[in-house]
Amino acid sequence: YFDNVGGDHLEAAIGALNVHGRATICGMIAQYNATEPTPGPRNMALIIGKRLRLQGMLVGDHADLQPKFVE
Repeated sequence: YFDNVGGDHLEAAIGALNVHGRATICGMIAQYNATEPTPGPRNMALIIGKRLRLQGMLVGDHADLQPKFVE
């Protein structure tokens, strides 16, 4: 799963992921305009029970691949 929204979408994804599922987190647009910190997903315990892997990434980490992508 690739998530760039966060919030309710991430919570739904955590619930839907299979055991040993993986998710890449690239953004949290649901929180960009928040004036206060927003609560995290309410089902975080599923990350442990399902043995999920969530990993953050920045597009800039892969800037060296941009020329090939643009081709």
